[in-house]
Amino acid sequence: MITLAQAIPLRRAIERQIDYLKDERFEFSSVTIAKGETPEFPKRTIELITGELNKARADYRRLDSLIAEANLKKVVEWDGEMISLVEAIELAKQLREETGEYKRFGIRKKIERSPSHYHSRSRSYDGGSDLITMTTYDPDVYREWGKKLERRANLLSGKIEAANHSISIPFDAASYLEE
Repeated sequence: MITLAQAIPLRRAIERQIDYLKDERFEFSSVTIAKGETPEFPKRTIELITGELNKARADYRRLDSLIAEANLKKVVEWDGEMISLVEAIELAKQLREETGEYKRFGIRKKIERSPSHYHSRSRSYDGGSDLITMTTYDPDVYREWGKKLERRANLLSGKIEAANHSISIPFDAASYLEE
């Protein structure tokens, strides 16, 4: 048994192991020798490596399914309702994305001079005066909303992390985690 928190990096480790075994299998698929020399074949055979690769792939699929199942079954409380970890993870991503947007809106100046080449109208059209860009919102409000949204995203991420540590998954990770 492992926790969901352990399963996520383990899945990445198995994925790296699969990549390594694929590279190793290709490397050991042939030997190059000078004409007339006796080839020295690697100790690890293609068949042995393929067997290890197939086991790692099967473990990856099983672990991935167990993670998905746990993420669907486990729920966390958010805004007065219970939502699955799948939904909570997606919501946390959306909150972080929106936080970034709000922060970008928050650093803009309400009014700033803008060179004419940034706009579709030419300088000659408006008599040669500088163009002014004005926000259609209050940057200070968006800066504060960004801070508040970031705190909410952190809170939700904390709930997800706590849930990840409380869920047990029936997976034997000995061949990947032990020395």
